[in-house]
Amino acid sequence: METGRVYFDKFKVIEPLGHGGTSEVYLAENIKVGNKWAIKKARKENHSINLLAEPNILKHLDHIAIPKIIDIEEDDQAIYIIEEYVQGINLKDYKTQCTEIETKQIVKWAFQLCDVLNYLHQRKPHPIIYRDVKPENIMLMDNGMIKLIDFGIAREYKEESQNDTMPIGTKGYAAPEQYGIGQSDERTDIFSLGITLYFLLTSKNLSHPPYKIQWTEQLNTELANGLFEIVLKCCEILPNQRYQSIRELENSLLTLNNCEEGAVKKHDNINLSILTNTNSENEASNIDVKKTATIGVLGVNKGVGVTHTSIMLAAILCKKGKVALIELNDSKHFKEIGLVTRDEKTMVKKNFIYNRIHYYWDIDYWKFLTKYRDQYDFIIIDLGSYQELGELDEFIRSDIRLVIGQGMDWKVKEIKDFYSRTREYDPNNNWCYLLPLMDKKSIKEIKKLTNSKTFHLSYNMNPFMPNQEIKKIFEQLLKT
Repeated sequence: METGRVYFDKFKVIEPLGHGGTSEVYLAENIKVGNKWAIKKARKENHSINLLAEPNILKHLDHIAIPKIIDIEEDDQAIYIIEEYVQGINLKDYKTQCTEIETKQIVKWAFQLCDVLNYLHQRKPHPIIYRDVKPENIMLMDNGMIKLIDFGIAREYKEESQNDTMPIGTKGYAAPEQYGIGQSDERTDIFSLGITLYFLLTSKNLSHPPYKIQWTEQLNTELANGLFEIVLKCCEILPNQRYQSIRELENSLLTLNNCEEGAVKKHDNINLSILTNTNSENEASNIDVKKTATIGVLGVNKGVGVTHTSIMLAAILCKKGKVALIELNDSKHFKEIGLVTRDEKTMVKKNFIYNRIHYYWDIDYWKFLTKYRDQYDFIIIDLGSYQELGELDEFIRSDIRLVIGQGMDWKVKEIKDFYSRTREYDPNNNWCYLLPLMDKKSIKEIKKLTNSKTFHLSYNMNPFMPNQEIKKIFEQLLKT
């Protein structure tokens, strides 16, 4: 592709970004809108791979850590994939520049990688196996979040398949089964993730002498040694001796994170990992009560009704499964509710049950997830207001994210300000906006601005007894 030339009537090539054996990537500008995109040109002369594998996979995915495809073009020589331009540095180059990276930072990235891989592995009807986890394919963006790029050899896992038909992957990171001796599955990605973490810890992979994983003097802290033990299990030669799922690996990371030294605190960085799936729109048609669904509720400002809305939602969901309602703010509203509905001795435990809903406040949320997550079908997180929270960690991690705005006309500016400050964390417009008592004109204005699902909430005085209109809205929102 020629620099300065316009392709497909709207994309002007600015400069080449990189190239591989059968493809090149270019930075281009949409001359009609002015925004920038990446164009991957895959030459048709390579008959050993399915050139449409990457776009066919990516166009159905919707996750904050996966680039979005907007278009696919084709001519006699090549296929052109127009996708989100990811600005940043890959983790291999970052490691080269920084040499030593704090172990707690590596743990944060591990959580983020677990989240996106778990999202791929949970796809229906067939899991997607990435098959090329390595530092070069992990982009660290300016806002601290990571993205997984280059889905060129990803494939759907089907049980009837036996072995990978050809050796594929990257030397030093590929699992043994990728060399034609078995079928790649979820555990293949776990192996490559383990080698990636090992590289971030030591600057080595299996293509470097001594061509095996071994302890080094760099692993001189309790947290580093704990992570090294996790790496060893990830990288067992036999797949059945590794972690059998990303969730199992994630639980080990959660346990490690509870170490006193270097533990990842939720206030350390706004860009912590995402603990649980970020559902794509076509996957969210039903909440699977066999898997714990987390729902974050956040207000654009104080006094917009976050606690009120959270309780209404819990009152509806407790009829569908076991619900934990957790207060992750300093309001102590749940304590006040407990004092009214329970005796004061119960309050020492900082939790109680009322109307089948399990209320928690002032707790260590990470430890709660480690011990109790699998006991619940739904976990609702009352995060209070964005101004008081100051960070979006737990909100971003949630499967479903609900933003509560103020209904008065003069408060619409607060919603617009919130959107302008946070839209980079919702590139796929997955957040839902709930606007109590707002008029239809203002709702249309917010919907047009955010390009997100937007709902009007009618007045419901008693949050413990949501009315039929509220129930219908939440059922529509959750698509239950």
